[in-house]
Amino acid sequence: MTIKDRGIIKFLPASFLPELNNNIKKIIDEQEFIPNPELDEQHLEFLDNKICEAMELNAEVSITHYNNQRYELIVGHIHYMDPYKKSIKIVDKFHEWMEIKLGYIIDIQ
Repeated sequence: MTIKDRGIIKFLPASFLPELNNNIKKIIDEQEFIPNPELDEQHLEFLDNKICEAMELNAEVSITHYNNQRYELIVGHIHYMDPYKKSIKIVDKFHEWMEIKLGYIIDIQ
């Protein structure tokens, strides 16, 4: 009885798997990419008014912002708006400090 060994042919499909996996991950990341939206002047003025009103009344706000190609929601109080850094500092419900750039804010409620 002879053994029919295919040699390197049996290992050939396994050698393509790392490259194939990397390409599939790259395609999935490209599909999940969400670009940062461009906001018009009217919406930016609306956001500025909401920020000033929330700071004056010390009201709890929910802020939707763009972070790492995703939209995130933060609920908390706006503590300070820094015009030089163009950012706001927020204290969330768990008493943690966060800083968000004004250009990444999408909506405030």
